[in-house]
Amino acid sequence: MLASVVVAEIKTYTGVGECVAGDLVPLDRAKDYARLRAELHAKKQAGEYIVSYTSVQNSRLTENEISVMTNSIVNIVGEVNYRRESMMWGDSPVLKFTATLRANIDTDGISAYLQRQRGDENGAVSQIQSGEREITDGLNKVDTLNERYRSAKTQQEKDAIRAEYSQADRKVLAGQKLAEGYAFYNQGKYSEAIECYTQALELNQNYAAAYTNRGTAYQKLNDHELAIADYTKVIELNPNESWAYTIRGFAYAILNDYENTIADLNKVLELNPNNLEAYNNRGTAYAILNDYEHAIADYTKVIEIDPSNTDTYCDRGEAYLRLNDYKRAVADYTRAIELNPRDSYAYVKRGVAFYTMKDYESAIVDYTKAIEFNPNEASSYRLRGITYRDLRYYDRAITDYTRAMKLEPNYILDYYIRAIAYAHLKDYEYAIADYNKALELNPNFAAAYNNRGATYHYLKQYNSAISDYNKAIAILNQFDENQ
Repeated sequence: MLASVVVAEIKTYTGVGECVAGDLVPLDRAKDYARLRAELHAKKQAGEYIVSYTSVQNSRLTENEISVMTNSIVNIVGEVNYRRESMMWGDSPVLKFTATLRANIDTDGISAYLQRQRGDENGAVSQIQSGEREITDGLNKVDTLNERYRSAKTQQEKDAIRAEYSQADRKVLAGQKLAEGYAFYNQGKYSEAIECYTQALELNQNYAAAYTNRGTAYQKLNDHELAIADYTKVIELNPNESWAYTIRGFAYAILNDYENTIADLNKVLELNPNNLEAYNNRGTAYAILNDYEHAIADYTKVIEIDPSNTDTYCDRGEAYLRLNDYKRAVADYTRAIELNPRDSYAYVKRGVAFYTMKDYESAIVDYTKAIEFNPNEASSYRLRGITYRDLRYYDRAITDYTRAMKLEPNYILDYYIRAIAYAHLKDYEYAIADYNKALELNPNFAAAYNNRGATYHYLKQYNSAISDYNKAIAILNQFDENQ
């Protein structure tokens, strides 16, 4: 039976825009305004098609997602066609520009968007909607000013209108630069995006969206200090915008400045007391600072608001584990497993808690379950191998270390611990081979020299043993001198 082939459908929309040039609006700007109106017209039609198409596919998109998709996958095709028409506007001769263009959207682009991993759209929405708003507001203002200018009686009135027009034109230009910046950003051209955002700010120094978007682009280039400076400017302009504190807090976290991360998240929660993400992120920041009690309080708040949040049970379980409260840790990991019975991470962490409680059999059961659901995670084999070693099941331990090595061939401790297991089984040659590999990966591994020396000692290869002991002592002495 032949598989059905779904052929992408391409929809083409015609956008039309107009603007009148005269004593107030220069010819080149009127032409540009007409083109911008035509683009907005075409994108509006494409957005309506996206709503219709995705509803048929049972994909419920938010208004923000539709806005992002429209601006991401709608392509202007061919040349813009301009028509110039002389006409009288009252007693004044003017030129009316009409711009016509075509825009394509294909169902493959929509499907690709729907299949991608959904993320936080706030950054893209900010860039798109703010740019469109600046352009639309500016164009509407130009139309109003054109009408007022036509009926103005005195030169003083006309001069005042010209001043207003200059501001409206700068508003349109700033919106254009923001939109151009988004286009570059969406292509991964972050330096070019920054240049566009900077030009938008030269046109409007209080343009909060341009600071936000430039900060986001700076972060893509790992220039987090400049990003923080831009986010700080956004906060100065809009001190009650909680998302501005959120993104600045994230930038601080990347710089390991968790105190300032927490301060920003405190402000987020002051503005929005039910912000789950802020509680969760603040809990993580507290945990990194080893303030596990505060971390637990924040994770508990998340669970109170959303009792089905599997990851947060794991996070709180980790905090309990760090406080040696193993029973509560086990309870949280158990709840996570109840919510998601295939959560390999929760099984691993509960296994660690059982191991720490010396309940080795339960630990092995959990590590085995984790391996069943995720057989390519080396740490699960490693942890089960350590547990087998403590139970003196050295053959099983060696099997697990070997599996871990196949997944992570350069993990030094696997060779070191497997060597110890070989030594317990009196397979000294295999033990020496593993110590050799560990020392190849880390020539300053004092414990490996010491244990290899002990192995040579058992084999009565005394000169080799003394040489290894001396190397271990030298490394340790050097370490003490550097402290």
